[in-house]
Amino acid sequence: MLVVGCAKPPEGPPSTIDVSIGERTFTLEVALDKPSRTKGLSGRDHIAAPGGMLFAFRAPQRLSFWMKGCLVPIDIIFLDGQGHVINVHRMKPPPPGTVDRDLKAYLSEVGRGSPVPAQFAIELAGGTLDTLDVRPGERIELPLERLKRWVR
Repeated sequence: MLVVGCAKPPEGPPSTIDVSIGERTFTLEVALDKPSRTKGLSGRDHIAAPGGMLFAFRAPQRLSFWMKGCLVPIDIIFLDGQGHVINVHRMKPPPPGTVDRDLKAYLSEVGRGSPVPAQFAIELAGGTLDTLDVRPGERIELPLERLKRWVR
């Protein structure tokens, strides 16, 4: 006897999601596992507008990003587990040949000795923050529960 079902397959993570920041909508690639978070936007010679990347982590933690292998400036927004802006940075690519130990770390913390756990980070093309009014405490709408479910 052959039984055929028509059950809907479980919803898997998309490769991109649309996120509104201020008056603009960005199509962000999603980095949900360690390999994709480690690679990030490195090696790219441009970030198509209005694009970027959303990094999601299993739990809030002190996050540190660097520009290893990055060829273009990148703006980063650190968010807590509810999508509130913690900190922003304008990151510049390092000079060619910079060794890992000399790469600048961009942290989710606000000021020295003030660790603030972040669970998400959004990277956009360099200079984008200059056109947005993003402030600490502001909430960026994300599909939080789905992202937390998809992260690996």
